[in-house]
Amino acid sequence: EQETAFINNCLNSDRSLMLIATLDGKHIGNCSFNPVGNYKRYRHRCEVAIALYQEFCGYGIGKIMLETVLKAAKESGFEQAELEVISDNQNAIALYEKLGFQKYGTFPDNMKYADEHYASADWMMKKL
Repeated sequence: EQETAFINNCLNSDRSLMLIATLDGKHIGNCSFNPVGNYKRYRHRCEVAIALYQEFCGYGIGKIMLETVLKAAKESGFEQAELEVISDNQNAIALYEKLGFQKYGTFPDNMKYADEHYASADWMMKKL
């Protein structure tokens, strides 16, 4: 239900976008932006998310998707893009930094996995 609502929101909004990456008809990743909130005081901020299957990392697909989403977010009137990344995902962090994102905080034990281990997350932001 949450995924359906998210997709419908993207389809019905001029301030949201979701890109889907496919290869030979197979979904290999996606990238999106959405407003942080509905209040006027948050109107300048968007949240960016990206997911790419591990086997397709390192080919520039994620970079192209992020550059496309960031450009569209700026054209939609956003001034600031924000994201959350698992703190030990050094490849993703390196890409985000290359695209101009800067870390501004860490949330310890942000996620708890099925095997009971925890992962911290870094918050990153970029002015558009």
